[in-house]
Amino acid sequence: MFSDADGSMAFFLQKPSPERIVALSEHHTASLDTGVWLLTERAVETLMRKCGWDPATETFEGGAVRPYELFDRFGLALGSAPAEPDPAAAAGIRAALTEAPPNGRARFVTPSVSSTGLQITRS
Repeated sequence: MFSDADGSMAFFLQKPSPERIVALSEHHTASLDTGVWLLTERAVETLMRKCGWDPATETFEGGAVRPYELFDRFGLALGSAPAEPDPAAAAGIRAALTEAPPNGRARFVTPSVSSTGLQITRS
């Protein structure tokens, strides 16, 4: 796991080389992965859906669990700058926060850089 200066998780990499760790250490703090995951209920639900779970029928699609790699897939999608973003998970988070914003002033913004400078649009 690599953290930003404020201590928040920036991204997770599965077995990066020593050279990559040294290079990334210029702007991030590297932490050792002990192999222990503490998951919220929402994270467990997300993992189950990734494995084919249908909460409406409370069964797995096709009657069997679909394999989903925790470290090589789920882990790489975590953090503020994920190594491999998961658009479906991001859409789910956006939908959940849109339905129940953390406060009345919460808004999604879309930053972009143009020839005239930084522009921010609100949704």
